[in-house]
Amino acid sequence: NDLLAEYAAHVDQTGQLALLSGWTGIDFSTYRPDQAVQYVESNAIQSMVENFTVRSDRPVRVGDLATLSRIGARSPFVVGSPQDVADELINWADETDIDGFNLFRLVAPESLDGFVDLVVPELQSRGVYKTAYREGTLREKLFPGRGPRLHVTHPGAGYRRAPAKAGHADAAE
Repeated sequence: NDLLAEYAAHVDQTGQLALLSGWTGIDFSTYRPDQAVQYVESNAIQSMVENFTVRSDRPVRVGDLATLSRIGARSPFVVGSPQDVADELINWADETDIDGFNLFRLVAPESLDGFVDLVVPELQSRGVYKTAYREGTLREKLFPGRGPRLHVTHPGAGYRRAPAKAGHADAAE
């Protein structure tokens, strides 16, 4: 895919390995690129270490982690046409019964723009993504009948700003 190749061309391999070192607790600067990652127990993200070692069907080499690939990714990612991405997301939802996705951007804001402009309409055309939202604030949706703001007796209500008085400039300006 052209987009994946373009993004991969901008990966700083030392930076990628430093990031993964922080996540896994493994100092990848002590490895050669052709060396297989060894399991190390630490206080870092053990599931990631396990994915690179005990759960992998083949040895994962440090050089594999230094690139933009599914091997070194923190979580699964999808690259392809809007139809391909929609197919994969729907497949994940159907197979695992998840009810949503956490999106993160690789390039800001282009990654999210592409998703919103290309994938969301595809998902909407398939009837699996909203085309409109119910009126009201999130609070009104989560707590029906309680109104759009915290009740005055709630401790958080004490942190509200007082309404601006007519003819007075805001103190922050």
